[in-house]
Amino acid sequence: MKFIKAETKEEVSRFIIAWEIAFDRALDQSIYDWIFSSNNNIYCCVDNGIVVSGYCLLDMNISIDGKLLDGVLCNNIFVNGFKYQKMDIFNKITKHALNNIFERGYRFSIGFPNVKAIKSHIKGGWRQSERLPFVEFSGSAPILVENDVNLKWIAGDKRKAYKEISDLINKSCKNFSFSILKSQDFMLWRFDHNPRWEYEIGCLYKDNVLEGFFVSKYFEDKNRIHLVDYYFSDTESLKQAITGIYKKYKSDYKLHVNCVDAWCAKGDLDKFLNANFTLSDDFRYVIYKDLSGGELNLGFNPHLTLADNDVF
Repeated sequence: MKFIKAETKEEVSRFIIAWEIAFDRALDQSIYDWIFSSNNNIYCCVDNGIVVSGYCLLDMNISIDGKLLDGVLCNNIFVNGFKYQKMDIFNKITKHALNNIFERGYRFSIGFPNVKAIKSHIKGGWRQSERLPFVEFSGSAPILVENDVNLKWIAGDKRKAYKEISDLINKSCKNFSFSILKSQDFMLWRFDHNPRWEYEIGCLYKDNVLEGFFVSKYFEDKNRIHLVDYYFSDTESLKQAITGIYKKYKSDYKLHVNCVDAWCAKGDLDKFLNANFTLSDDFRYVIYKDLSGGELNLGFNPHLTLADNDVF
């Protein structure tokens, strides 16, 4: 039995075969090519040539108290078979993957595990942060006060807009104890190249200067809109975005919107509550680890969005 980092096409293919066994489903090859691309570090436990466990760490640029660090998002972890679960493979592959990524210069890791996995991660040395709640807005569009903020929907080639958004994210990170930075290339990969979902990009300008942005996705099963990613300078900008979302999805797509929701950490919570969002019963666990063994953490007012995970 050995632990490897999957580098070749054959090694990644063997990992995907094991992934399909673990999660009891098969996805289109385009989705595998997207999520298991070169920016996702794939670690495997191999027994007699067969992948029996996998552990992925997606490259992320992060800011902690304004300091920029190389980080990773923990994703797509599995151990196949009770035999290997009894052998504590989960902890062993965790240790191997995180030690290897630290040796390669990464400093911090974050993850959003489900309820079944949280205890195993904590046992493996991860720390648990506060739960990350969903907030919801339902009902009619909010009443706006007159302001100078203009909403522009971005269509076609989004590279220029993504560069502006990336610059805004880098500038605004000083307002939060923790945030995940997104480059132009990362946003192209995350939103435009994602084969599963289609996203709408809205930019909020004041005097031709970008003041905020959001990325929205329609969730058909419940007639709701996910705010997948966002930055709002104030509550009025958030209200402007919600009003624009209601109008666009109704006029352009003839869709009825029951609700707009988002992940909302403490760094943004007051803005959302002041815009008449409410806390839902739904939440996500958040785990983190200072890979150097130090005390880096998410702090008291982190900024976290659905786009910081690989699923939404």
